[in-house]
Amino acid sequence: MDDQNKLKQNMENSTEQTSEHSSIQNTFPCGRQSMDNNPFIIQGLKQAQSQHSCQEHNMEQNLNTETDYIQEVNLDQNNRKKEIKRKIRKMVYSQSFQITMLLLTVVAIFLFIIIGGSVVLFRKYTITLDLADGSEPMTETYTLSSGQIALGMPSRDGLHFVGWTGSNGDTPQVSVIVGNGQLGDLTYTANWSDDLSVTCQDWLVDKDNNRIKDITGEVDEFLKNGGSAKNYTAPARTIQVKPGTTVNATRWGDDNSYKVYSDQYIYVGSSGDVTVNSDNVTVYRYFYPVLDVNYSINGQSVASLEIPNSDIAFFDLYVDGNLKSSDIFDFCYAVPYGSEYKVVFKNVNPLYAQVDTASCSGTMIDSRLNLNFDFESRSGDVEVTCEDWLIDVDGNMVKEITSEVDKYLSGGNSKKQYPVLDRTALFEEGEEVSASLWGKDTSLGAYSNNYVYVSSSRITVEEGNATVYRYFYPVLDINGFIDGKNTGNTNNIARYNVYINDRLVKENVTDFYQGVPCGAKYRIEITEYIDWSYIHEAVNTDSGTMGTFNRQLKIKFTKREGDCNVVIEDWVVDKDNNRVKEITDLVDSFLIAGSSRQSYVMQSRIIKTDLGDTIDPAMFGNDIRPRSYEDDYVYAGASEVVTVEGDTTVIYRYFYPILDVNAIIDESTDSLGNTNGVALINVYINGRCKQYRKTDFFDGVPYGSEYEIKVVETQDGYEAVEEVYSGVMEDEATSVILEFDTAS
Repeated sequence: MDDQNKLKQNMENSTEQTSEHSSIQNTFPCGRQSMDNNPFIIQGLKQAQSQHSCQEHNMEQNLNTETDYIQEVNLDQNNRKKEIKRKIRKMVYSQSFQITMLLLTVVAIFLFIIIGGSVVLFRKYTITLDLADGSEPMTETYTLSSGQIALGMPSRDGLHFVGWTGSNGDTPQVSVIVGNGQLGDLTYTANWSDDLSVTCQDWLVDKDNNRIKDITGEVDEFLKNGGSAKNYTAPARTIQVKPGTTVNATRWGDDNSYKVYSDQYIYVGSSGDVTVNSDNVTVYRYFYPVLDVNYSINGQSVASLEIPNSDIAFFDLYVDGNLKSSDIFDFCYAVPYGSEYKVVFKNVNPLYAQVDTASCSGTMIDSRLNLNFDFESRSGDVEVTCEDWLIDVDGNMVKEITSEVDKYLSGGNSKKQYPVLDRTALFEEGEEVSASLWGKDTSLGAYSNNYVYVSSSRITVEEGNATVYRYFYPVLDINGFIDGKNTGNTNNIARYNVYINDRLVKENVTDFYQGVPCGAKYRIEITEYIDWSYIHEAVNTDSGTMGTFNRQLKIKFTKREGDCNVVIEDWVVDKDNNRVKEITDLVDSFLIAGSSRQSYVMQSRIIKTDLGDTIDPAMFGNDIRPRSYEDDYVYAGASEVVTVEGDTTVIYRYFYPILDVNAIIDESTDSLGNTNGVALINVYINGRCKQYRKTDFFDGVPYGSEYEIKVVETQDGYEAVEEVYSGVMEDEATSVILEFDTAS
C-alpha cells in the first residue's frame, strides 16, 4: 500500500513539473521567435532541453520501475487471494465443515420455528357460536395449544339439530371440531328443523325386559349379508317425525319367526308406544337368544342319518319352572336370557336309549345355545313286544286295537305328529320295561281319534320273549245340536255337568271329548243357559253305556216359545235373600260395555214359555266369579223354582255387594291392592271366619252383614297401624284400607 502511495505521489510531482514547463512556455508566447534566433539562448535552450530530456528519461525509467513494482505487488496479491480461495474451497468441501454447517442450519431453523411458533402458539383466537334461538351468541377463545375442540350438539325442545354452518361452509355439519390446523377467528350458526329424530335399537333382554346387550350391529350385519329367511333388509335406524307423533319400535319390524332378523336371536316385543316431543328419542325392540335342541344317534346327527327327530324322542320344555312346550320333538326358538330351562324326555323310541341326561337343564346364555342329545341303539337278547288294548273301568282288557293305532299313525294323522314305531325291541335280562316307552300321551288324537291312552303295564325282562300293554278308553264326544245342526260345542248356548257311573267328572263345561271306560254309564245335566232364548230338549240319548267304539252324544236345543212371559230381574239381597236394591240396569250396562271377565253378553230379560212350565231361575246365569256380571256385585243365588201360572211371572237372581280389602304403607296414596309381603289377615262375616290367614279378599258379602278384618301377622319391617277393621256392608261395594307403617 505504501508503494502505491509513493507511486501516486511521484505521478502527481511529475505532472506538476510538466505543468510548470508548459506554463513557462505559455508565459511567454510572444518571445518565441527572438529566442530561436539567439545563439546563447539557443545554446542554453539546447542545454536545458538536454537536461529536460534526461529528466524525462529518468522519470519514464522511474515510472516503468514503479509500474513493474506495482504489477509485482498486484501479482502477489492475486496469488495470495487465489491461495485463500483454494484453502476456503478445500475447507468447504471437507465433511466436518459440511456437518458443522448443517448443524448451524438446523439450529437456525429451530430457533426460527421456536421464536415464530411461540408467537403463533400463544396467540388467542375467538370462536363465536350463534344458537339461532334468539339468545346472544356465545364466544370462546382458543390457541394453537388448546387441542381439538368439539362444538357439540345443542338441543331445543321440539326441534332437531341439523348441524353447524359458517366457518365450515354453507352445508350443515353435525360434528364440527376446531383445532385440526385451522386458525383464526371462527363463527358458527346452529341450524334447526321441526323434524325430530327417532332411533330404534335392538337389545337382548331377560324375562322382565331388562336390557342386557345391544345387538343392533349384529342384526344389521346379518341382514346386510342376506341372511334373513324372509329377505328382510337392514333398515335405516333413524327416522324423522313431527312433534306429537306416536312411534313404536314395531315400525322397524315385529316378525317373531326364526332367522328373520338373526340366527342368534328372535324378536319377542318392543318398548311400546312413545309420543315424540323432543329430539333424539330412542325406542327398543326386544330379543331373546335362540335355544336349539338337536338329536344324534351313536354320535352322528340324525340329519346325516336321514332319520327324523320324531322317530327318536319327544320331550316337554320347561322355562323357569313353567311348561313352555309339550310333546315336541324339535325346538329352535326364543328363551329369555338368564332363564332356567329343562328338557324332560318322554315317548322315547324303544329302539334307542338316551346316553347323557346331565345337559337336560341349565341357564340361558346371551347368545344362541345349541343342545345336542345323543342316543344309542338298544341291544339285548330278549324281544319285548307292545300291544294296545281297550279296557273297562276295572282294567280288564276288552279289545285289541294295535293295528288300528298303527294305521292311524302311519297315515300321518297324529295330532302330535307321532310316527308309527316298531312294536318289538331288544332288551337285556333283568331290565324293567314299560309299555309307556311306545308312548304315553293322554291327549285326544295323539294315537287315535276313537281312543285315548290312559295307562301302561310294566314288566321285568326274563328269558324268552315278553309282551307289554298300553291301555285305552273309547272316546265320548258330546256336541250341541240346534235345528239338526251340529254346533261342535255349546259355548254360546249352555253349560252342563258330565257324570260317569254317577260320579261327577266334569262341571259346568261347554265341551267334552275324552275317554270313558268300556261298559261305563254316562249322562249329562244342563246347569246354566248362556243364551236364555234356548231350552234343552231332553232325549233318551242324554245318557247311555260306553261300548268298544267312540260314542257321540247329541244335546238338542230348541228356541223357547209360548204365550206367557217370564221376566228376570237382578237384586242385591241380605243374608236371608231379602231383596234390597234392584241392579238389573247396572248389570245390563256392564254386559253391553263388554266388561264381563267371562265374556258374557246381555240377554233379553223376557223369555217365552207356556202355562204350567217349570222355570229354574238359577239356570239363567249362575257364575259366582267376581266381575262376571258386574264390577261391584257378585252372583249369590236365585229365587226358587216356579211354575208358570199367568201371563207374566217374575223370577230373581240374587247378588251380594263386593268387599274389597286393600293396604297402604306409610300413608301412601297408592294402594297395594293386597297385603302380599306385608301381612296375613283373617276375614269374619257375621262372626264366622270367611277367610283364614290370607293376603287378599275380594268377594261378595250379604247386605247388612257385619264384617271384621283382623291383621293376625305382619312381616318383618312392617307394623299395623290398627289390628282390627270392622263395619257393616252397605248396598254397594265397600273398600277397606289396611294401614301399615315401615318399622323404625
